[in-house]
Amino acid sequence: MAKRSSDREGISSGTPTASETAGLNLNSVGRPDTAPGSASSLGADIGSVPESRGAYPDSARRPDIAVDAGRDVDIDLDQVQQQVEQEMARLIGQGPHAPAGSGLGSVANTTVVCALSGGVDSSVAAAFLVRAGFNVIGVTLQLWPEWLPADHEGGCCSLAAVEDARRVARRLGIPYYVFNMQEAFEDEVIRPFARTYLAGQTPNPCLLCNKRIKLGALLDKALELGAGYVATGHYARIAWNAERGRYTLRQGVDRAKDQSYALSLLGQEQLAHTVTPLGILTKPVTRKVAAALGLVTARKPESQEICFVPDNDYRRFIREYTGAQPSPGPVVNRQGQVLGEHRGLPFYTIGQRKGLNVASPRPLYVLEIDVAHNRLVVGERSQAECMELTAGDVNWVAIAGLPPEGMRVQARVRYRVEPAPAWVYPGERPDVVRTVFDRPQFAITPGQTVVWYDRDEVVGGGTILPAHA
Repeated sequence: MAKRSSDREGISSGTPTASETAGLNLNSVGRPDTAPGSASSLGADIGSVPESRGAYPDSARRPDIAVDAGRDVDIDLDQVQQQVEQEMARLIGQGPHAPAGSGLGSVANTTVVCALSGGVDSSVAAAFLVRAGFNVIGVTLQLWPEWLPADHEGGCCSLAAVEDARRVARRLGIPYYVFNMQEAFEDEVIRPFARTYLAGQTPNPCLLCNKRIKLGALLDKALELGAGYVATGHYARIAWNAERGRYTLRQGVDRAKDQSYALSLLGQEQLAHTVTPLGILTKPVTRKVAAALGLVTARKPESQEICFVPDNDYRRFIREYTGAQPSPGPVVNRQGQVLGEHRGLPFYTIGQRKGLNVASPRPLYVLEIDVAHNRLVVGERSQAECMELTAGDVNWVAIAGLPPEGMRVQARVRYRVEPAPAWVYPGERPDVVRTVFDRPQFAITPGQTVVWYDRDEVVGGGTILPAHA
């Protein structure tokens, strides 16, 4: 893997310039012929290029996407579609940030850019929107850096994924583009990921990507070009709460697939323009819908690794990307007694048990990554449990701000961990908050995101700070 080509400072939007997008208005895009067209003005276009308008009139809702009669699928598509549309109506056209004149009653005037990752979820999200009569534009983001092989297997960052997305767009009869956002992705996601790891913390790049790229740079570009919304395949529910005057984010009905955690850093403006049609569905239903519609992604397995680290060896990635050579140092216990030698701090994370290279009659876990002294602090499991944490960079979703007396919540300290009962209080500084748990929590990890819930609703989220911060 080659190292990054330059050491740019500052943040770049990574989106095309006005001259590059001159003449392109998404509201003028209709259902294209399926023959490949010329190169897109927003980057390499490997799908259909629209040739005429043709947005659906209200009388032509649920355009005909032929059901694959060769598949034995036990599902009532029209019933599922109706349920999805009822849920979307809680967002579309609602609230002060909604596009003027939009709503499910006038969908022909509403253009939705659907972020197609090449997976089954975004494919089905696009299908629901097409069947509802929206003017849908399929877009895949070219995020993979120049030094990453174009044919790598990296989920949404591979040419195979782009090809699958193109085939889905053709099946649905919608225009399809690839937007080049390599530079923004490196500046906003990869660089912070590497920098945070070198600082002894463990970031979650997917949350940064959702906030700054998929529902940041892409949303900005979609709105600039005349679209009203960006749609994704996330299992979460977004709606307008008129009583509170805020857009809300709730867990997906399928708790095993719930992705509200991954969207917890989105601001009100972003939530107002984000549609998540799959929020009320389960994953098995999504796959049945895809199979019934003959989508190539119906049985496609899910990708689990970080998209820009295709072999999932993020420690090697950090070493090769940054050029930093991790320095060995002492492994110590809480009393400062040296127990062994570590290979370099980027090779470890809080709560890690394996690979410590320390002989001990009892299992030991990483308690602290002491970058200032290049020490790895280890101890027994009970020592890796904490009753509280401090978080910064807080984003409030359900509320405008934390009340002085604090708030009762369920706190999730990392993805796929069950939320735990807790109180969240204002911190000693105005830019931080404290979370105090009812019971000790294992391996609270600086750099990860803590998300606070009130039942199934996201209250807000923030970045877990080191204990000494």
